[in-house]
Amino acid sequence: MSFLRNKLYQFDLIPARFEGANLTLTALKISYLEQLNSKFFA
Repeated sequence: MSFLRNKLYQFDLIPARFEGANLTLTALKISYLEQLNSKFFA
C-alpha cells in the first residue's frame, strides 16, 4: 500500500511544481519590467 501512496503523492507534487514555476516566471517578468521602467524613467 505504501508504494501506491507514494505514487499518488508524486502525482500531487507535479501540479504544484508547475504552479511554482509559473509564479517564479511571473516574478522574474515583473522584476525585469520594473528594471526597464526604472531605466527609462530615471
